[in-house]
Amino acid sequence: MTRRIRAYVPFVVVTAIALGAALLTANPTGLQADLTDLGSKIPSVRKSAIDKLSKGSGTVRALLLDELDSDRSALTKASIAVVVKTLGVTNSNASVLKTCLESRDAATRHAAIGILATTKRGDLARISLGRILSDTGEAAALRCGAAIALGSGGPSARDALLDAVRDEKAPSSVTSAAMRALAACSDKGAKDIKGIVDDAKADQGRREEAVRALAADGSKGPDLLKVTAASPTAWLRQSAIEALASTGQNSYAATIAPALADPVASVRLAALRGVIDTKGEKTYRAGIAALFADADARVRGLAARSVGRSSGDIAANVQAVLLALLGDASFHVRYEAALALLAHGNKGGLATMQADAVSLNQSQAAQARHAAARIQGLK
Repeated sequence: MTRRIRAYVPFVVVTAIALGAALLTANPTGLQADLTDLGSKIPSVRKSAIDKLSKGSGTVRALLLDELDSDRSALTKASIAVVVKTLGVTNSNASVLKTCLESRDAATRHAAIGILATTKRGDLARISLGRILSDTGEAAALRCGAAIALGSGGPSARDALLDAVRDEKAPSSVTSAAMRALAACSDKGAKDIKGIVDDAKADQGRREEAVRALAADGSKGPDLLKVTAASPTAWLRQSAIEALASTGQNSYAATIAPALADPVASVRLAALRGVIDTKGEKTYRAGIAALFADADARVRGLAARSVGRSSGDIAANVQAVLLALLGDASFHVRYEAALALLAHGNKGGLATMQADAVSLNQSQAAQARHAAARIQGLK
């Protein structure tokens, strides 16, 4: 990677140095001590310095930003980033951050990227961040950070992020970060990612990554996955269901619930987990109860666990079914049924767990002993 070595000092840095010099003249001992303490290996000393400088003026902020491009330690630079984040990043000091982004020191570039990402002001250094993102000689971690910072800056980042997403030679981590940033930067960016989801010619891994990007924190595109959750392709609808479930939003339970009756077991399992994760168990417990007779033991077991957790108000109506599951051919189902009964105050699973505790399968035997002990402890 080739980086330009500046033979001049940008005006804004000169200004920062001048302001800093004035401040040091006004209170040289106190400020210099605080700057030194930012690099202390003692957390309490470091925190005290951060707190003091975080109450500073724009002059202090300019000085701290200039310090990012100095020979300070990585610990000091990380502390400075915390202070600058607290003070806020504005148009007036963006040029100093750009200078930091062009530094030959990776720690300085990393600190500046972190400031722009956490303050969501990537728009202030869009070109510099785009250069880092596209630089094949740059560390993948910094390229990922640049993508995140760019995405925080809004629609203006779309073109640079699209280029990164389309770069087939980029590390997978960079592609993933660029996808998530693109989905977050604007509605158009989210639709760009949805285009990858719908591209039948793209490989499965790329399309699944695009699905996850649409449901990631800050994405503008979770709603775009509602149609995908009903895709005729099993792995794709499963991926969409899992992504929607990862948001934890109850509003998506209605989209996920129909898949409780999906013809593919892995999709039914994903749907059941999704209804649980989106807090839809009570609303869709009729569909969950129907899974007690599912052909897949994983589904039957999770259905029993769900009912044990969410159906206390209708315990009398479900206990007979749970008792029947104690005779299931799968230990996993028997175990979950016994614990579900326990959740309803019923010790009916004790004998089954005691019998399973002498199983030749050591792992299952240990689980059964644990369950039996819990049941016996019920008052």
